[in-house]
Amino acid sequence: SREVKERAYALILAGFDTQDIAFVLGVSDRSIRRWMAHVKRHGDVEAGSSLRGLGRRRVLSTAVLEEVRDLVRSSPSVYLDEIVSWLAVYHGQQISVATIHRNLVSLGITYKKLRRTAAQRDEITRAQWLADISSRFVAQQL
Repeated sequence: SREVKERAYALILAGFDTQDIAFVLGVSDRSIRRWMAHVKRHGDVEAGSSLRGLGRRRVLSTAVLEEVRDLVRSSPSVYLDEIVSWLAVYHGQQISVATIHRNLVSLGITYKKLRRTAAQRDEITRAQWLADISSRFVAQQL
């Protein structure tokens, strides 16, 4: 835990021996050496604490992902391209089918589930929906 690592760091600063600290805290002396090396490199005992906030930002916010989850739950036969269109219309988010697929997988929703349900749906209704969306919006909006 962070508390144990900080306690070990404080004891090292106080001049105690690594092996004694390891014995008292019930950890290996290798762990203590690793924690101290991390403090020297990153300024903190926690691995990854200095790395938070780095990397690419998510395309879809948590709130939008929750709405996508609700959409899929309420309409399990929805196709990925329809989700992409829905995001463009209702959230102004233009993303690829691959991106929405990755996000659905991260939510625990697999394409296999969607495909199975989609195979059972009415293609005439889908064509009507597509015509309705196409009549209300231009391609740049989708």
